[in-house]
Amino acid sequence: MDRNRGEEPGRKAKAIPIEQLELRAIEERREIRARAEELKEKTSEAKEKLDPARQLREHRFAVAMSVGTASLLIESMMCAQIRAVILFREGAS
Repeated sequence: MDRNRGEEPGRKAKAIPIEQLELRAIEERREIRARAEELKEKTSEAKEKLDPARQLREHRFAVAMSVGTASLLIESMMCAQIRAVILFREGAS
């Protein structure tokens, strides 16, 4: 290959008219802009889906049930500890 022109020796380079190159560049810019817009939309949708406030609104029943269950579990554990302390004190007396 000829290093200066990027073509093989003995082969003639095809000259592409400037107008065609300009049209190709315009089309490629349009495609890039369209892809960029598509990515922006997808990013925006993903941010919206992952928004914690939105997730709480959409799943408030499940969140309420989880919090209620956790509080009942904690309360029953505390009651068991209180009973154990009372029994220990009664046994020590």
